[in-house]
Amino acid sequence: MIAQAHHPNYAFDYSVQDPHTGDVKSQWETRDGDTVRGQYSVLEPDGTLRTVQYTADDNKGFRAVVKKIIPDLNYIPPGSIYGTETHEHNHI
Repeated sequence: MIAQAHHPNYAFDYSVQDPHTGDVKSQWETRDGDTVRGQYSVLEPDGTLRTVQYTADDNKGFRAVVKKIIPDLNYIPPGSIYGTETHEHNHI
């Protein structure tokens, strides 16, 4: 019996945007033989978006570039008390 060379190959992606919990994230990844490429992003509780782009192969190993995008100053996290409560003060 002659063994055949196996060449792994796949691709996937997904994303979540849950307004009830504020869970916002996504990921994609591909593999072609011994090379893997991908990216994932996560919306942090402070409103920053963390994105990681990565590659891995037999020559250079695992490499990642992490970016953090500063939030819009008008961002209000889902479920936050900011912007959802009103306070009234009466001074006599």
